[in-house]
Amino acid sequence: MENYRRRRLFFANRGIDAGVKIARQLAKTIPEYLEVKEILGSMNFDETLRKVSEAWKSFAAQLKERKEGKLPPWMNPRPPGYRKRNGEHLPIIIVSADNYRVDVERKVIHLGYWNISVQFAGKLRWLTKPGAKRGRERWHGAALQGKALKSDYYFEKRIAGIDRALSRLEEADRSVLWEERMRLYEKRRRRRDQAHANAVAHLAREALKRNTGIVFIGYPWHISREKPGKGNTNMWGQRRLVLRLATTLENAGIPVFAISEDSTSKMCAYHSCDVLRKPRGLVTCPHGHTMHADVNGALNIMLRGLKALGIEAEPPTKIRVLSLLATPSRVKPIKP
Repeated sequence: MENYRRRRLFFANRGIDAGVKIARQLAKTIPEYLEVKEILGSMNFDETLRKVSEAWKSFAAQLKERKEGKLPPWMNPRPPGYRKRNGEHLPIIIVSADNYRVDVERKVIHLGYWNISVQFAGKLRWLTKPGAKRGRERWHGAALQGKALKSDYYFEKRIAGIDRALSRLEEADRSVLWEERMRLYEKRRRRRDQAHANAVAHLAREALKRNTGIVFIGYPWHISREKPGKGNTNMWGQRRLVLRLATTLENAGIPVFAISEDSTSKMCAYHSCDVLRKPRGLVTCPHGHTMHADVNGALNIMLRGLKALGIEAEPPTKIRVLSLLATPSRVKPIKP
């Protein structure tokens, strides 16, 4: 009901309501809002308003980035809609962390305001630690790094050899080499696409298995604005990979946001200060701790994405990094 009101405002060109003040005022005067507030309780009602507001803040931030030319061409921001299943609206109740208790052994959630217990199946997505204020303050991060396939270098070497031969031959003798050159380009493209497809499918399965709620993808905006060379921009096909990844995850019901990764490796995710990129592959913070540069960058991307959604969070204290190698035939884990 509240999301419908905000959508009507937006499509009537009356701006974006990304706060909770107006909705709280409506709850004092409009009978429909008063009824919902009585059913949910004040705490759960306010939690629902915050959830709706976060979605509209994210939408407003995306519109601003598109206006400034910071979004990739394929990303088209849409106003928050409604969750559906089998073509019908999916009813969801937002419950404040202060309003429920979880019995992990019995797999029961006790809802305090209604004084009822609900049996649940499967694994918990978030579980508040004893003494924590709110369950949504606990986050899990994953760092993913893409690199050019080793086979790409083999094809590059073969193609470079053909180019050298073409420069020395007469036109009548070049047709066979041109045909071989095109064959190598096509074979390299097919192997790269298959490796990307395997990597994306594996990531989607892992995300579903771990009950991932949202994914932030680091995107190099500074590189996307420059002329592609023979580095990752050309050989890794990052834009195509990001598009494939976003499409696959969103089809699985996991929202995806592309976040600028500029300067994320230069700043400490825990202390927001400049770090020293030394020794190779690591960053050293002036406060005395050292961590992997990619993990530090991934944490900064996560925090930057959450901030864009209007969510304040601290970086996790415990991190587990999964190292995977994607090939045209399969995805296999790499032992540390």
